[in-house]
Amino acid sequence: MIEKIAESVQGLDTLNRLLATPGREVVRGRDVVYFFNEGGKTYARLEDDRVVETSDDLGAQAARFHKYFLRCQRFYLVRLDKIKGISRRYQEWLADFPEMDFSRCLKGSAMEAHRSFYSTMRSADRARERSRDYEFNLYGTERRVPITKTYHAAVKRALDIRHLSHLTPEDKWLKKLRLLQLKDFGMREFHAAKPVTPAQVEAFKEKWDIKRFSREKMLVHFRRVGAAEIDRVMVIRNILWQFYRWIGWGIEPEVDGNIRSLWYRVKAVLAYHSDILQASDVELFYSTLSSMVENDRLFRYKDFGFMDMNEPYRGVGAKRPEVVLASEKLGHYRFIMRLAGEIGASFICLRGEPSHLSLEYFADDLRAACGRKKIEVYVISDIDPAGFSIESNLVKRLEFNGLKMGRRVTLVDVSMFSDKEIEIFRFPVIRYRREGSSLVALPPSTHGQLTKAMEWFFGSINDQRLFGQMMIDGQETFIIYGIESDAADQLAVRDRFLKAVAR
Repeated sequence: MIEKIAESVQGLDTLNRLLATPGREVVRGRDVVYFFNEGGKTYARLEDDRVVETSDDLGAQAARFHKYFLRCQRFYLVRLDKIKGISRRYQEWLADFPEMDFSRCLKGSAMEAHRSFYSTMRSADRARERSRDYEFNLYGTERRVPITKTYHAAVKRALDIRHLSHLTPEDKWLKKLRLLQLKDFGMREFHAAKPVTPAQVEAFKEKWDIKRFSREKMLVHFRRVGAAEIDRVMVIRNILWQFYRWIGWGIEPEVDGNIRSLWYRVKAVLAYHSDILQASDVELFYSTLSSMVENDRLFRYKDFGFMDMNEPYRGVGAKRPEVVLASEKLGHYRFIMRLAGEIGASFICLRGEPSHLSLEYFADDLRAACGRKKIEVYVISDIDPAGFSIESNLVKRLEFNGLKMGRRVTLVDVSMFSDKEIEIFRFPVIRYRREGSSLVALPPSTHGQLTKAMEWFFGSINDQRLFGQMMIDGQETFIIYGIESDAADQLAVRDRFLKAVAR
């Protein structure tokens, strides 16, 4: 113990030694991250990332700080306690190809380009591995220091590691897949095969297609923690992940249909092998896919090639594509198409709550036409909680898909209607009663619907003309009303739109 304390005291004393500098700057060993030689002169890079020339060469510095600095290359001397990690130098080479990220594989006819890139990357990887070209990541500076083969053994002894890769920072994408319990079965085997023939693809699928796994093989790879049974959610997640990857690699064709078509495609193959999913699991399948898109952000719905059933009812403007005129009703299609056409704006009929899939396609089309311009949204929706939700979700989904949002304008509101018109057009959204200190929704409405109606009315509308009370069955009953957007005069809506856009 006394020897260790003495060694620590000696270390503090050593690192406190002053360095000789031509400029007579006060620099101590503890201020230095690493020494390096350049142009016949020796320099010290300090913790504030400044560089100071030193009078002594690297050999003298290595002798002075022999237990605290490490030679890792002919021209570099690194302080041991500043080592954060070790990286392979090929990672910088890969950074030159961001569009080739494996998380977004190329599709269709581009498959050969993807395979060519993968082959090139693997060749470079093997060449780098043969040369064992590593570098230190250090605390106190963003710069990296090379580790050459000559000094590998000394570095490993000093750090007490068997391989330099033991300190290599973990790939964040692979870590994410592992935490989500997703597996890329046979990826290296597939990409190693050149060229890939139809027979090879079929043999590969026979071996690695999760849908064809037996129940025993499913249990090996997808066992529920603490039980001898298959985790169905984990199976669905991995099947969906494999579908996405294999579509990108050209192994699986895109889905010819909608999400339900994909469900039947999965269920049909599973039925012949493990038969672990029942017809009642369809909702579990949908919710798992939604979670992987919405929460995990692993892929998008459109990556599967699903049909956009809303495609005929939207368009991107030729002159002002960043202006989006939207309506929740399909019946407004011709009206908003003509109105958007007057100024060359974009338009979309949502047909109820915005389809996540449709808005992925629409957002991509808008981005291609608008670039980085902010999107202005002008919405025709019913004056009721559902219309308010549709309008809000439209904006949220466009933002979710990477668009920057500007103005949001509601084109139909209560100010457009006279008192008499409201009496004629309004309809009951919800009826409720007060029972003690509680509010109770009257059937067929639910408590959840009552909560949403209250939030909408008192948070956004708060207009006495859409609130009423009456005696029903001898009890005082309260009513919140709404108004259909169809009741609004189209000429007035047109006038509002054109004036709002002109501001």
